[in-house]
Amino acid sequence: MLTKYRGFKIPEEEVLVLLKFEELIGSDFSDKNFVVGLYDGEPRSGIRKLYLSDMGLKTIPRSIGNLKFLRVLSLSNNEITKIPTEIGNLASLDYLDLGKNSITIIPESIGNLKSLNTLILEGNALKVLPESLGNLKKLVYLYLDGNELKTLPESFGKLENLVHLYLNGKKLKTIPESFGRLKNLSVLQLNRNKI
Repeated sequence: MLTKYRGFKIPEEEVLVLLKFEELIGSDFSDKNFVVGLYDGEPRSGIRKLYLSDMGLKTIPRSIGNLKFLRVLSLSNNEITKIPTEIGNLASLDYLDLGKNSITIIPESIGNLKSLNTLILEGNALKVLPESLGNLKKLVYLYLDGNELKTLPESFGKLENLVHLYLNGKKLKTIPESFGRLKNLSVLQLNRNKI
């Protein structure tokens, strides 16, 4: 069912997500150009891109999982500490930027993002990565710089399309044997680690 939001008719469940983000930000998305940009021209087809970087967000609403057509989600440079498991419902997502937050855990549901091409998790406080990360068969770019990772999951070797991997930091001590299966890897940065 379509409902009116800032002069646009869009799916009701998406309006609820936008309203929740407005509540978290403490202001509304009064710039109509911003809303138009979310839809790549046709609001009825669902939100395609959502850029909420540098907004002071502390949480991501669980309703984020309702944005079924979302392809780009940028939530970098906020104060987010936790990712809801519902993020795994974003089946169309191909670009996810959660960099420069305070995230300590990535949910296993991230492995459901089968279309994901780019994942940016740099500048967080991650100590471990979920085994489900290996399910991201289309992943080409992975940014993990500046985390607290000491090792990587064994499933890492399943990232058969990974081309760029950035793991600069100071904690990484070992890499799994499966790492040798990353045949397409052409850019690997491991500076400032203990390997």
